[in-house]
Amino acid sequence: MTLVFCSFYHSFRSLFVAIALLSVTIGCGDSNDNDTPTVAQLTTLEGNWKVNALKTDPKVLGFDDLVPVYTVMYGTCINDITFSFKAGGAVGYDNPASCASSAVSVATISAATGIDANSTWSQSGNTLVITTSKGAKTTYTTTFGTSTAQLKWQGAYDFTMSGTQTNYNLTLELRKL
Repeated sequence: MTLVFCSFYHSFRSLFVAIALLSVTIGCGDSNDNDTPTVAQLTTLEGNWKVNALKTDPKVLGFDDLVPVYTVMYGTCINDITFSFKAGGAVGYDNPASCASSAVSVATISAATGIDANSTWSQSGNTLVITTSKGAKTTYTTTFGTSTAQLKWQGAYDFTMSGTQTNYNLTLELRKL
């Protein structure tokens, strides 16, 4: 009886191990199942955008992102603005209530971003040129994600209001709506 039980036990154990190994092998199929949808990377600024960050190098008074500074100084205006890059080259932004009721002005937004309410834009590859309504041109290098864009440029600014301009490398980070 013991011999029959031991033989049955070993056969059952061998069968269990074989089934377990088979299920692991089948269950661990190719990880490239293509079940996950892919999201295309953006290639143009055409559309509506919100500001995520305005990065500076070197830092301004210890800050490498001016959006939190603008938020403390002017409320949520910079976060509430929608920039619109339209087909045909027009670019502008809205004037949300938070901007109308704050100390921030259109000139402040234009100075910080290089974009005024009646600018034009053109893009070739990763190069973007924005021309303000006064004719000032700024050339940006663009980098796109699946729902974001970074506009990088260099400029001399007096962010500290000291009377002296400093050369900055700037990155405007935008989020597509």
